[in-house]
Amino acid sequence: MLDLAIVGGGPSGLTAAIFAKKTSPKCRVALWERHDRVGKKLLATGNGRCNLTNRSGLGGRYHGGSAFAGKVFARFGVEDTLRFMEEIGIVPVEEDDGKVY
Repeated sequence: MLDLAIVGGGPSGLTAAIFAKKTSPKCRVALWERHDRVGKKLLATGNGRCNLTNRSGLGGRYHGGSAFAGKVFARFGVEDTLRFMEEIGIVPVEEDDGKVY
């Protein structure tokens, strides 16, 4: 018996599963991915370096959904992303141009 089923093991699905367990540790979470492993799309970003975010500004880089993206980044921005990564044991590396891997 599950409490939460997440379909898709990409960055959003992985983040949702982690947040669910952090919020409610007793929650029984299943993460389903059709490919042979989770996180495959994230691994492909940044020429295989796992592009996590960019400090150089994210606005205006989204086609068709920039208003929605702006609302999302206002609620969970770059600093929130970096803090989350560090909390789960990922040490981000930032380059001079603001790209964070």
